[in-house]
Amino acid sequence: MADAERCVCCGEIIPEGRQVCMAHVLPLVQSVSEYDARKIIAGRGPRGRCYTLAKDGKYVGIDNTTGDARTEEFDTKGECLRWLKGEFEVC
Repeated sequence: MADAERCVCCGEIIPEGRQVCMAHVLPLVQSVSEYDARKIIAGRGPRGRCYTLAKDGKYVGIDNTTGDARTEEFDTKGECLRWLKGEFEVC
């Protein structure tokens, strides 16, 4: 494959005309405490993507990049991070 078809950072395949994959374009995903997660959801800030491990053992992803604090609950950290990276939508 040509160099332009792979991310210059990690080597993942990327759409034509780009130099980096979406994981490197999007802000980093941070782990936050349940307390901080509640503050982000209630106050709609700061903007960004984060997740927390709830007391029931579920991972809660918070996508607050647009200020609307979209949240989803997942059984695994991997699923949560994939959603936060935009790899799939929850219906």
